[in-house]
Order: sequence, then structure tokens, then C-alpha cells
Amino acid sequence: MLGIELCRWSVWRGIAPTCLILPGVLLLVISVISRAKIIIPMAVFGGLLLGVVRGRAAIVLTETAWQKVVGDTVMMTATIDDDPTLNKNNLTMPLDNIEINRIDNQEVNRPISGKIWASLKDGAKLSGKLKRYDRITITGLVDSGFGSYNATMARATLNKIERGVSVDPLGRLRGWFGAQLSKVMNADEAALGMGLVAGQKANLSSQMKQAFTGASLTHILVASGYNLTILVRFCRRLFAKKSRLIALISSLTLILLFSLMVGDSASMNRAVLVSVLSLLTWYVGRSIHPVVLLLLTSAITAMVEPSVIFGDVGWYLSFFSFAGVIILAPLLNDLINKRGNSLMQIMLETLAATLLTVPIVAYFMGTVSLVGIITSVLVLPIIPLTMALAFLAGLAASVLPVAVADILALPAKLLLDYIILVAKWGASLPLSSIEYQPSLSFVIIYYLVFTIGVIILWRTIKHNFRGDNVVE
Repeated sequence: MLGIELCRWSVWRGIAPTCLILPGVLLLVISVISRAKIIIPMAVFGGLLLGVVRGRAAIVLTETAWQKVVGDTVMMTATIDDDPTLNKNNLTMPLDNIEINRIDNQEVNRPISGKIWASLKDGAKLSGKLKRYDRITITGLVDSGFGSYNATMARATLNKIERGVSVDPLGRLRGWFGAQLSKVMNADEAALGMGLVAGQKANLSSQMKQAFTGASLTHILVASGYNLTILVRFCRRLFAKKSRLIALISSLTLILLFSLMVGDSASMNRAVLVSVLSLLTWYVGRSIHPVVLLLLTSAITAMVEPSVIFGDVGWYLSFFSFAGVIILAPLLNDLINKRGNSLMQIMLETLAATLLTVPIVAYFMGTVSLVGIITSVLVLPIIPLTMALAFLAGLAASVLPVAVADILALPAKLLLDYIILVAKWGASLPLSSIEYQPSLSFVIIYYLVFTIGVIILWRTIKHNFRGDNVVE
């Protein structure tokens, strides 16, 4: 987030990139040759300055390119980056790998970096025909973007579908499994079940999305890092007593299949890296400090895709929430929950993740929700059981008569209905959405004070972070 705003600030102030290169390089050189304790913040700040140079160039090029076509009628070919969602007869979807073919009847045929959010008219007719990773050609009016999207295109016309380039074989498996769940569940239950089990968001209604957003439960609405952590923990514990090697191989296989099924996202990439590194260190009998784990995974993801630092708010939310769970939550647990109550632990983890992400959400979205802790405590303890029962319900519907499968699916239906009920109740509370947008200086001061507070708390409690492991 700081990187995003520093880049935009440098563009706005007209600061030349060369003015930041020299101090950035000097700070990095000093951090290498010096032995002082201050070398870590010096290295971080030096790297940040050099990152601003790179990010400034990326932002200028991308935003300038899109500003030239805002307000024009454009034909473009792009790849569907996630499951298309039907919303009021409009089929909405994120698009990337974009190539502009025509601008106002003038042939162009050139690629353009960035992502856009598009909606297609006649969505009811197209629903089910378009899949993630399909290559499509659309025509519509380009408008300004929002969040991490560089532009939007509302009610576009679909010109062409290149089905041959769809590389999502597991997507077909998800679709088949969703059809099985629909045999024994109503639409909302099946959609939520598929969100928990396989990350399929296409069938979630707009009412459900609004309810889960208002209740601050979007983190369980679709498969995410939390779901992957649950599955890996279960798999490791299941096989660890028999063989550490079998537990490692089975867990890594599960991570691979789950990540392929869910698809690419900041949260999933972070969860995959964290799970793999934690499993490997567990297998060799070593431990990794959570701060090192956090910095290592953030560095790897940024190295693979540097643009996330300067344009992906979801990347920041993923890592700040993860920092809250693995750093702040254990400290609060030692301070308040010395008896190890599981419900209290979930509450503290939710509180920690919320405290670390609230400023980012407020800054970029302009809203704050105060009901997330309550709704998460009511829902999170049953998520693992709900995932397992929903999976068994789908299997039962695929191999057993519907009458028998209906009975076996009843426990899953009850839990899914309970989660939906909590989401609707939470969204109806008066504090579910408070309009507030802090300044950037307030956000920076908030995190500085927060960091100092965590250090003081750690020195007071003397928690042994090296004994913690995400997958245990």
C-alpha cells in the first residue's frame, strides 16, 4: 500500500526516478557493509525507494495507455481471469492479457498491460458458456477503473469465444461437482458449498455476496488460504503418525490440486508458499520464525509478479491479515487465552487479522465493519466440518439415488443454512458498514505505533515464535 501511494505521489509531484535511485542504492550498500542493528530498516527503505522507481514507470505507462482509450468504443481480445458471475442479467468478469484490436473503427492490434472489469449484456444467455481462462473478443465503451482495475467496460457485446485455449480441466470437474450438489441442495446452499470446497464463485447470487460482505465474512465465501491451511493441517495429521514422508507427499499433492482448482490469486499464492515452506521445515525437523516466513513469502511473490506491490490491494490485505494471525494472535493468546480455549483462539486470530487490515480497507474502500469479529467467531469453528460434509454430500449425490443422497446431505445443508443465516444477520446490524476514509499519513502512523506496540508486547510476554508452525 505504501509502495502504491509513494509511486503515485512521485508521479503527482513530478519527481524524477533518478532522484530516488542514488539514495536507494546508498542505503542498500550501507546495509550490506554495516553491522549495526539499523541495517534491516535501512535495507527495507532502500529497496522501497528503488521499487518506487520501477513502480513509477509501470504506473505511468499503464495509466497513460488506458487514459487514452477511456471514453472510446473499443474492441479487445482478453483472457477471463476468474469465474464469470451473473448479476442482474449482466455477466461480469475480470480480464487480463489484453490486446486492443480496434478503437472507434480504427484498427490497432496492440497489447496493453493491466486488468479491466467487464460485464456482458444478455448475461442470462451467456451464463455457463464462458469459463475461466477462455479467450474472448468483446466490444464496448471503456470507462475509468477502480481498485486494482485499470478500466471498466459495462454491458459489452461478445464477438467471439476461443474455446480451444481453455486450460482449466479442473474447472470442468468443479462444474460437475457443483451439479451434483445442486441435486441435493437449493441454489444458495450449493453455491456456498462450492465456494468452500472448490472456490467456485460463479453461482453466488448478488444477495449472498452483499450479505457476506456486510457481515465481513467474504474470507470464507470462497476457497482461500484459510481453507488450504485447514486441509493441509488435516492431511498432515492424518498421515504423520504413519510416515513423515507420506504426510509430506500427500500434503504437497493436496496443495497442488487445490491451487490448480481454485486458480491464481494473491491470497492463494501466499497460502501455497507458506504451506510448502512450513511443511518442508516440519519434515526436516526445523522451524522458521514467522517474521522470516512472512518476509520470504512476500519477497518471492513480489519477485514473480512485481506489479502486485504497486497495484494489487489484495496482496497487501493477504499479507497483513497473515501477519496478524502468525505474529499478533500468538501474543494475545499467551496474554489472554493461557488455557488454550479453541473458541477464544479463533476470536483472537480474527481480532488480530482485523486490526492489521482495517486501515487498508478503510483507506481504499472508504468503509469499516465492526461486526466481523462476532460473525467470524460464530462461523469459523464449523468451517472444517462444513467443508467435509459438503464434499461427502456431493460424492453421495453422484453415486447414490437422490432420495438416499438427500438424507446424507442433510447435515451439510443445516450447517450451510446456519452460515447463510449468520451472514444475513450480521449484514443487518447497524455497525456492519461505517463510512470512513483515513488519510495516508494516519495509516502510516497507525502501523508504526502498532509495530512498536507488538514489539513491547513480545518483549514483555517473551513468546517463542520458533515453536509455532502454520501446518501443525
